[in-house]
Amino acid sequence: MLFFNFLNNFFEKKVYTSIIIIGGDGSCACNLGWTNSDTGELCNSCASGYYGESCEKCSCPPNSHCNDGSSNFFPFFFFFFFFSFSFSFRNTSFLLFKKINLVIGGDGTCPCNTGWTNSGKTDCNTCDTGYYGVNCKACPVCGSHGTCNEGKEGDGNCTCSLGWMSSYPENCNVCAPGWTGTSCNSCLPGYYGSSCTPCSCPTNSHCNDGVEGDTGNFSKYFFLKVASSK
Repeated sequence: MLFFNFLNNFFEKKVYTSIIIIGGDGSCACNLGWTNSDTGELCNSCASGYYGESCEKCSCPPNSHCNDGSSNFFPFFFFFFFFSFSFSFRNTSFLLFKKINLVIGGDGTCPCNTGWTNSGKTDCNTCDTGYYGVNCKACPVCGSHGTCNEGKEGDGNCTCSLGWMSSYPENCNVCAPGWTGTSCNSCLPGYYGSSCTPCSCPTNSHCNDGVEGDTGNFSKYFFLKVASSK
């Protein structure tokens, strides 16, 4: 009798503690390098910065971008056992399949960003043609009569061809002072030489102007004129 009273008192006074373990919610998170496709299929496409059948991580130098799963998709179609179950119907088992699309992207190559080039290497550290400065910005339009001071050491200014100059807002679009003609390749009257330099002749003389001119001949013209006037 004493034993039963002991057990009764033990269970009445004993306090039990319950531990509640709360788990996940059953949602599916893609593994590193994988993402959902645009059509809603789960984890069957390479994420940005990953490429190939295994969605490997890209390794590209600065000023370049990876040909990854987000930039160049190549769809391959496979059949997967998305879900299956069997059921008995006239002692025959049926297996149900669902088809999903596996989207594999890119080959991991690293084309240079716009404005950059390899210059014979693979590091994209040189400005491409038509770009300048440390950030390889696009050159302004210099027209058909000018060239951009391009390259990483360039400042992007337009250097006009001989005989041309810039008239804002366009570049190298009008004849420079002393030049004339549709191609700005002739000297105006009073200008001479290959650079159409202004003539500097004394009074009572005449400049041998033009592209082929030479102001040194003005004195000969002057003496001839004086002699003919006598």
